[in-house]
Amino acid sequence: MGEQKMKTMSEIYGIILASGQSVRMGTEKLLLPWRGVSLLEYVLRKTKGMPLIETKVVIPEKNENLKRMVSNYGCTPVYNRWPHRGLGSSLAIAIQSLPPSAEGAIILLGDQPTLFEEDIKKIWLTYTGIRRKQEDGSKIIIQTKYSNCKIGHPVLFSSHFFEELRALKGDKGGKEIIRKNASFLFLCHSENEYPKDIDTPYDYDQLV
Repeated sequence: MGEQKMKTMSEIYGIILASGQSVRMGTEKLLLPWRGVSLLEYVLRKTKGMPLIETKVVIPEKNENLKRMVSNYGCTPVYNRWPHRGLGSSLAIAIQSLPPSAEGAIILLGDQPTLFEEDIKKIWLTYTGIRRKQEDGSKIIIQTKYSNCKIGHPVLFSSHFFEELRALKGDKGGKEIIRKNASFLFLCHSENEYPKDIDTPYDYDQLV
């Protein structure tokens, strides 16, 4: 599938949230080694080859190591001057960076290295299938439901919800938006188990 054809079908962006302060880890967790690279690099690799127009990665403004890493993988760093404000603030900054032409965004977490590429692709395919049946500007939210019945990332929001996402503050992500718009929610079923977040040294030790 050529680039021009992909843009014609759907202009979907990837967003990786990677500006957390790693307080519970006690060190910058995204730079911890994982399968021969850093934890964040492993997540960045999963977006390569995906039918996304561009992948934006939200990182702390002054973290040069993460900036170089993101750029080396062909992704676009988006700088968060206030990482202490939480996940919602980080997501709002990411959505603000998208162009007006964006149809939607697939949200990923930078601390979920066990996420499968196929689940990212499945979200995109589910969206394009729904869009073919609906009019422009449709309200679409897609979450992944895993084999162990947990629901979470990747999650896609169509552009209809961008205004609400841009207004997010603090540590609240898009859960409230999803709750209020449950009638527009589609579940994308995965055969994999839910990818665990790595927040503490114990989490990391259990997975490496």
